[in-house]
Formats: sequence, structure tokens, C-alpha cells
Amino acid sequence: MLTIGLIFGILVPVLVIVYATARILSAIVRIHYEISTQVHSIGGSGSVVGANSSLTLQSIRSGKNLLLMCGGLLLLTIPGTIYAIAVTLGTENQLPSWFKFGAVWILMCNSSVNSLLYLALFRSVRKKTSEMFAAYYYKLCCFL
Repeated sequence: MLTIGLIFGILVPVLVIVYATARILSAIVRIHYEISTQVHSIGGSGSVVGANSSLTLQSIRSGKNLLLMCGGLLLLTIPGTIYAIAVTLGTENQLPSWFKFGAVWILMCNSSVNSLLYLALFRSVRKKTSEMFAAYYYKLCCFL
């Protein structure tokens, strides 16, 4: 369970951070391309306004929000990572019991959140199925 938590607690946020960074960079390239093509077509002056510009800016905002959210999720995995290293080294008895309980609790809840994030991000399932998984994980976290 701890290994699964570590995999989903670290791997999924890293993948989402890579995806969000690529999304932001591609949006910046699109803005640069739009500005350069519009400036050349106008003759060197004018403002860049249009539907494509607003969609590109929206893409940057959503990518920035994904980066912030996944950065927070990665910070939450630090206690679980420390606990997993302690278990691997055989020194988990030196950790306080509250730390062990908190680390495992955060790791399990973080795995649930990351699973939902994974489903929502790649949209591999329909909206109704995604809502069903969200309700299931919410109940699971409340039960634990």
C-alpha cells in the first residue's frame, strides 16, 4: 500500500507538472507566433486582440494552476517519502507514532487526489464515470 501511495503520490504530480509546463511553453510560443504574424500583417503597429489570444492566455492560466496544485501535492508527499525511507532502512521505530500515522494518512489521501487528477486530466473516462470515482474516493477518504 505504501509503495502504491508513493508511486501515485510522486509519479502522477511529476507527470502533471511536465504536462502543465509543456502546455504553458506551447501557449507562449503560440502568443509569440500570433504577435509576430499580426505585427507583420499590420505593418509594425497595432494591438493583438482576438479569440486565439484569449484562448492562449486561458491555456497559460490553467497550466499555471496545474503547476501550483501539483507542486502542493508533491510537498504533501514529503512525510510519506521520509517514512518509506525509514521503513526501507529499518529505522521506522525511531520516528514518533504521530509522524508515522500522519505520513501514511497524507500519503493515502494524496494518492486518492492524484488518482482523481489523473482521471480528470487525461479524460480517459466519461464525465459520469469520473464523478462516480470522485464520490467513491471522497467516501473512502472520509471512511479512513
